[in-house]
Amino acid sequence: MAKAPASKKAALLTPPAKPSAKGKRPKFAPGSGTPRQRAIMLGAAALCVIAAVLFPRPAPDTEEPPARAQPKAAPPPAPAPPAGAQATAVAAAPEAGPASGGGNTANAQPELPPAREAVPAVRVKPEELDARLQALDPYFRHYKTEEREEAYKILLACGPALVAQLPKLIETADGIALCNVARAAGELKVTDAIPALIARLEAKDKPQVAQAEMIQALALFDDAKARAYLLLALQGRCCPRAEVVWNCFGENMDAKQLELAFQTATGGGPNSLSAAKALGRYGTPGDKAVALVERIQGMLPDAKGTTRLRLVQALAGMNPDRAGTALSMLLADTDPEVRAAALTGLARSSFNTSTLLDALQRDPAPQVRQGCARALAAEPSEEVLPIFLELLDDPDLRAIALTALVRANKGVDLGTHAFVWRNWYHARHPPPQPKPKVPPAEGAEEEEPKEDAEAPQE
Repeated sequence: MAKAPASKKAALLTPPAKPSAKGKRPKFAPGSGTPRQRAIMLGAAALCVIAAVLFPRPAPDTEEPPARAQPKAAPPPAPAPPAGAQATAVAAAPEAGPASGGGNTANAQPELPPAREAVPAVRVKPEELDARLQALDPYFRHYKTEEREEAYKILLACGPALVAQLPKLIETADGIALCNVARAAGELKVTDAIPALIARLEAKDKPQVAQAEMIQALALFDDAKARAYLLLALQGRCCPRAEVVWNCFGENMDAKQLELAFQTATGGGPNSLSAAKALGRYGTPGDKAVALVERIQGMLPDAKGTTRLRLVQALAGMNPDRAGTALSMLLADTDPEVRAAALTGLARSSFNTSTLLDALQRDPAPQVRQGCARALAAEPSEEVLPIFLELLDDPDLRAIALTALVRANKGVDLGTHAFVWRNWYHARHPPPQPKPKVPPAEGAEEEEPKEDAEAPQE
């Protein structure tokens, strides 16, 4: 058999070459890029260097300040108002807001002089009432509560002119003005304003802002028409929501409304909590609280579930000096919500701080401990600050403890780190330093320590 040539033998031993895919770029080391990419990056860097040389940036001290905009020409003065409208224009002047760009003031309102200095608290004539209301309007909208209250007192001092115009003002006023005139109608017992108040509450476009004020005004009247309308509202048979009406009730409830409050609170409906709070406000005076506490204590043994809880919440809203004994007896109740409600009522008196601290440290229910912590955090005293420092390590009560510490620090928040608050407390209450020993004077003999009394001889 003939031997194969050497060239053919080498070809047989050499593996065939793999065909290369067209258009496929060769692989390079990661981060190096292709030759084309490197060339583009080098060219861009060279252009940046050339631009920096040809166009140098000026020094900061040679920069020219930007040109300021030219002030606009002042508008021509407005024509003088007629003599009859001068008082109205002066009264409405405080309503103008501050000029744009004049600074960030509270609620973007101009600084007004005090209400008692700007508007006198005197009676006015009927023709002067409109000007007085316009002068008081910016103070009704003032961001300070004391200024709003002072303006309301000035409104009440307008006298018979205001009383005669209150029904008409209730029909035409809106927003904050309606809140004030409705409140004035209730306090001044203007019975002629009752139809106007009911008409505004029943209107299709009834205002939502002054709804509570109008209901409170009706609740102040000892009038059959006003009480009948409120009773229909509590029963859900007219426009105002029963919850809003219950929130406006308290000491002003009559016998029918009081019975309806008991039925609603113990019925377990959607308005049971609002009715229970109304019962608590009814029992705030001492004379009413005594009879109400006795009635609720007689109902508690047979009450269960939500009914029992609502009765306890009514006790918690009463005078703590009258209901404190009944609430203390409920601290051993098996329901944690009942215990939490009882502690909320006891927290209204400063004499029960030790009771709250004991429940905060020993009660196993988290809702009870949270209720105690919130009650103590409302006005944190120095004796409870160490307790709140310990609660910083409790994830359930940490937020309440931080709130209490910030209040104790007069609103200054030091953060969420526990060691920062502990250092703050130690700086606030430094440990007593030992008194330095005074060296004896020269020539004076040191006092020898007194020996103990000799033991009696046997």
